[in-house]
Amino acid sequence: MVDSEAGNDYLIHVVALDINGDPITTLAATDLWLWHPELATCPAPFSQADDGTDADGHTTFSGTIYAGLQGDLGDGIDCDAAELYVYILGIIINDAEPVCVATDSPDLNGDLAVTVADFGRFVADFNCADEGEPSDPCHDYNEDGETGVADFALFAGYFNNSECP
Repeated sequence: MVDSEAGNDYLIHVVALDINGDPITTLAATDLWLWHPELATCPAPFSQADDGTDADGHTTFSGTIYAGLQGDLGDGIDCDAAELYVYILGIIINDAEPVCVATDSPDLNGDLAVTVADFGRFVADFNCADEGEPSDPCHDYNEDGETGVADFALFAGYFNNSECP
């Protein structure tokens, strides 16, 4: 069972049950992680659970997703509703019901760094709202409906300055 609240800061509540419906109580945080086919997640702890499962099989993922999507709206990916899957020991537990969360990362090509390759994707959408084109949610970091100067300032803060944004 997986419940979530959408947004850049997220809370995903997971209940790990065995095939008999009994709680799995022995899982470490590193045994649970988030995944998406086009999502290049950063190394732990950013894509793993906050804690191991408790006596009832409960655990959570919370905070901000630190990852880069290998694509954007032009590739059919909506960063405001990226579908994530929860894995336990390599087994997907929510295949039929992925969790939708926002993943507004300046890493637009999914290589876990913010470089000139990401800048090219960002610039292609810059000020398009003024031309009547919808803004790509993968580039609209301040969620105002357009990719503008404020978004560039946020992007620039990571440019050639970070790994795993």
